[in-house]
Amino acid sequence: MQPRSQRILTVIGIAAAAFVCGLVLKLTVLGIWLVPSDSMAPTLQSGDVVLAVRPGTSVSQLHRGDVIGFADPGGWMTDDPDDHSHQLVKRVIGLPGEHVSCTVGSDTIEIDGRHIVEPYLDQPACTVAFDVTVPEHAVWMMGDNRSDSADSRYHQDTPSGGFVSDQWIRGRVVGILSPFQRITQLPRTQG
Repeated sequence: MQPRSQRILTVIGIAAAAFVCGLVLKLTVLGIWLVPSDSMAPTLQSGDVVLAVRPGTSVSQLHRGDVIGFADPGGWMTDDPDDHSHQLVKRVIGLPGEHVSCTVGSDTIEIDGRHIVEPYLDQPACTVAFDVTVPEHAVWMMGDNRSDSADSRYHQDTPSGGFVSDQWIRGRVVGILSPFQRITQLPRTQG
């Protein structure tokens, strides 16, 4: 049997190794964020803690319908176009090169002239009209709660034009970690 001091050092060593492994995972593979509003309801609710994976989150690896975490491209959360300190969570609607449009009151969004299906919505798809072409290395983002989401539609006059480019994407949300009764995997839903 090991002396007590040796057991304590072993436990401290294991705890330190676990902490370092967790930190490495957090910095390189995983992201954990608090959802600050109901802009993604009913999929995500204010106060949900979500888990995201970082690898494979460049625009070229995203699909329509993916929920992603991204840093404010500038001017979304504050009036300062150089403030990128806020984290947002929204759904990818438009991919690079696509023509994305919608008319107020419409039940569907059109992409390259075709209506898309959004099974995660329980309200009309369009509460604000827009007609854009998504640039390369960027995506068009919208919240699921279309009547209460300050997303790409509302930021067309910012330096980003309402688009979110590769440099701001932090991870693809894969599940809800908290609160306990909402723990679930987030399916990859393509619209």
